[in-house]
Amino acid sequence: MQAVAAATTGLLHWFGIPAQTAGGANRVAYYDLLLEKNVSANTTKAKELVAKYSDRLEFRVTAALAFLREHDAAAALAQFQGPPIEWAKTPPSWRAVYAAALRGNERDTAAREIIATIPMDKLSSEERALIEAK
Repeated sequence: MQAVAAATTGLLHWFGIPAQTAGGANRVAYYDLLLEKNVSANTTKAKELVAKYSDRLEFRVTAALAFLREHDAAAALAQFQGPPIEWAKTPPSWRAVYAAALRGNERDTAAREIIATIPMDKLSSEERALIEAK
């Protein structure tokens, strides 16, 4: 996964998306958080991005992952409040973070329903670990 994070940063640069842009910074924070690297700094970055771009689900997913890494499942789940989300249209990784937030709030039935829609082969091992039954 560390290779994936490094490759992502490299690809962002290759495609002309500096890591300093909101989208680039969010992707770097997401992968770092998956690897449990720089959790405090990445949580701060995720909170800043959500405060500035609250309508972008991608940023709220990263913030939810940050809160999960900080052991604050309630704050993680709160990132998904607001307009209804069509989960079937979202990337599998986002559904994994949402399911982990549900599971962290003892909403196991809802978590299992979301997990059932996720093609596991589309998740990294770290994303799969988020939703493994504990």
